[in-house]
Amino acid sequence: MLFYSFLFRYIKYMKTKTTVLIFVLIALSLTGFFFYSRRFIVKPENSITRSKVINTSTGENNLQENAKLPSASENEKYETFVPLLPGETLIGALTIDINNDGYDDELIVVRKTSSPYLWIVPGIYNSNTHEYDRYDEIQTKFTRTRTFSYSAMDLIGDHKNSIIYQGVDDSGNYVMQIYNLKTSPMGIPSIVNIGDFSSDGTVFIQQTERSENYELGIARGESFSVWVYKSEPPEETPSVNTANATKKPAQNQPNQIQQEYKWNPFTQHYELAQQIKVNASRLMAKELSKIQDGTVESFAAFLNGLWYKTSNADGNIRYLFFDYNNREIIHLFNDTQEVYQWDDSKLRHNGIYLTTVNSDILTLHRRFDIALINTDEIRITIRDDINLLIKESTTWDGNYKKLSLQNSFDQAKKTVIMEAIQKELKKSESWATPDGQFTLVFKDSAFESKNGGNSEAGVYSLMMAGNDVVLQLLPDNPFSVLNEFYTISFGSKVITETVKKKTVEKTVSDYDTIILLPVKITPTDCFATEGRSFQLSRGSVE
Repeated sequence: MLFYSFLFRYIKYMKTKTTVLIFVLIALSLTGFFFYSRRFIVKPENSITRSKVINTSTGENNLQENAKLPSASENEKYETFVPLLPGETLIGALTIDINNDGYDDELIVVRKTSSPYLWIVPGIYNSNTHEYDRYDEIQTKFTRTRTFSYSAMDLIGDHKNSIIYQGVDDSGNYVMQIYNLKTSPMGIPSIVNIGDFSSDGTVFIQQTERSENYELGIARGESFSVWVYKSEPPEETPSVNTANATKKPAQNQPNQIQQEYKWNPFTQHYELAQQIKVNASRLMAKELSKIQDGTVESFAAFLNGLWYKTSNADGNIRYLFFDYNNREIIHLFNDTQEVYQWDDSKLRHNGIYLTTVNSDILTLHRRFDIALINTDEIRITIRDDINLLIKESTTWDGNYKKLSLQNSFDQAKKTVIMEAIQKELKKSESWATPDGQFTLVFKDSAFESKNGGNSEAGVYSLMMAGNDVVLQLLPDNPFSVLNEFYTISFGSKVITETVKKKTVEKTVSDYDTIILLPVKITPTDCFATEGRSFQLSRGSVE
């Protein structure tokens, strides 16, 4: 009996000991896992995305010469470290060390409500406050981002980056401005202009290879030259017969002036170093010989790109886009386009004769008689397949010049659509929803809105964001219920027309309807966001 009692107590004791042992093992396992996770499992740190610079085409020659300019990070961002002032909208940002202090600085481009021009604002990182200080603002000569580009590079060779912006201004001249960061003896920083160039031709930076010591940072490098190609201004020379006071007319083709500007360390400015005059007739003969070498391919390569008609009686510009690779010629007028297949080509003594077929109506043949006038100008006469002038197309006949920057059909179409929207907005007295509860009125650059019994007012502007036209509303009321950005487009409607004695339906733009969709913009695009969308029809103010 005593034996069974002892055995029972022993089994109970072992069960208690086993339970305690299991709990101890679990506790040790949890403790070990905790220290292991702290040591070997590393949480990803919050990374700060950097901005993406606006890359805008500014001519093939300039892209080739300035191909080594540093660009911004490829990551998009929707905010900048540089503080924005009221009324400023961020267009783009470039991250680069400007003052060679080892810290990344920022160049931002903003649009101000008080100015139509783009502004560049340098933001220099302050290592003491860990913030970005705004320096002197630079007002550019550009109103549109697609003809404007900016960057920074070491032009002088002192291991400090100069601020450069360039492109074609509204007057059609190529502009390049160069700025440097300068600190006064009192320690006051400022942004000073060291190069101001403008030309009806082109401006580019000629980069040269620098020494190995410069690359290692132990010596200065050679400064880069700036070349300016422009036309010689026409001069009217008085005749020998002073009694008649007649003047010699300027020649049709001006000579080309090639100027080289070099850095002057004493004046701290770029100054003219040499000037070369190239005879116009010699230059023209050389260029024309390249175009007219007796092959269709050479002349077609010359035609490739976008051309605009120089004289337009109705005030609307007509465009022709030649695409020899795809064998297409595209007519662009307002927001409509016609595509003709490039069927046959025949060279003439001073031009080319093209036969085309309409892509939609295969029985419609169109012949282009193209005469070469200049290296950037042609004369076009359009005829039908029986050599009679097509009366409906005489508005396409005339002189055309090539657009060197806007060499894509899509870009031209975007511009025409935005201009058409601007025109239609101002043409109507008001735009309203079908129930009449919400109305918008556009007058000059201002707008007024009514939503039920609430009224708002402010200013508006149109801009391109990717492939969309964006309407920006800036209400006077900071607590407005309206979104700041909307994509704006025309509605569509179906019409019937007769083609080959058959009635067919066709979808066309409805200029009496606009559609507003709320979006958020980035430096290069836009995307949908929360908010109310509107479909507004043309109406009248009550």
